[in-house]
Amino acid sequence: MSTSAGTDLPAVDDAVVVDVPARARSLRLLRMAVADAAADLDMDLDTVESARIAVDELATLVLATATWSRLRVRINGLEGCLRVDGVPRGADGEVSAVTADRVVAELLAVCVDEYHVAEDSSFWFTIDKGTAGAVGSQ
Repeated sequence: MSTSAGTDLPAVDDAVVVDVPARARSLRLLRMAVADAAADLDMDLDTVESARIAVDELATLVLATATWSRLRVRINGLEGCLRVDGVPRGADGEVSAVTADRVVAELLAVCVDEYHVAEDSSFWFTIDKGTAGAVGSQ
């Protein structure tokens, strides 16, 4: 698997990469970028909002695992499918396990088709325009 230079994210043409300080106030920029990508794919308003919620919830979970310096998110839309990958950078100290309570897990299951948070605190989710509103898992 090839990766974008210095990102540890798989290389994809036409992807948008947003690199922000790993702080709660930076999540607004991620929500706006993901919503814009979903709208560009002609996803309906509910699906755009689901994408905003998903990136916010997953980034918040990851940022709670350590004091990170940066969060890099790659947003890719292809054939009606939105794929978002995130990688935190520069942990200061020990990294704790990512834990999602039942409410967050259920919210994500409603918002996206699939999602995953890895042990290294990286994450991804997909929303397929053709199955928007379907319940995802993981």
